[in-house]
Amino acid sequence: MTLCLKEKLAVSAMLLLLATFAATSFSNKQQKFNKTTKTLKVSCLGAVVDPHEVEIAYGTTLADVLAHFTLSPDADITKMVLEEPVKHEKLIIVPSKGVMTLYITGAVKQPGVIFVPESLRFNQLKEYLILTDNADSGIFSRRRRQLSEGETVHVPAKSEYFTRK
Repeated sequence: MTLCLKEKLAVSAMLLLLATFAATSFSNKQQKFNKTTKTLKVSCLGAVVDPHEVEIAYGTTLADVLAHFTLSPDADITKMVLEEPVKHEKLIIVPSKGVMTLYITGAVKQPGVIFVPESLRFNQLKEYLILTDNADSGIFSRRRRQLSEGETVHVPAKSEYFTRK
């Protein structure tokens, strides 16, 4: 099957048009990317004297971000990867010596980040939480394992047991 000259010209023109659209689209995306990523917003909590949000340049490392904050005397940055580049709208939690960070979800009145002693066991965690009325508090008597830094703990509701298959 051969194409006549008119058909070859029409196909060439369409390919050229598609290539032009693709190049224009890529250029626009690059410009939008460069405009939106020149600066990043980062918040810092935990063992800092003045927790707040800072605006930093794209590609800034965690060590450079921490230089914008006054760390408290009990800050323990040995657990942090200081060479890691920071992402946009990142929440940095600076740990304290003897304290670990847990993320709490589920049937609690105040889900989110909590700070507890490093040696805390799961069955002792109930003392640090305010449970909802439908929380399964029996989970704390069934588990006695050691909790670890940065762990997410889900407190189930009593109704969750009936909805599982």
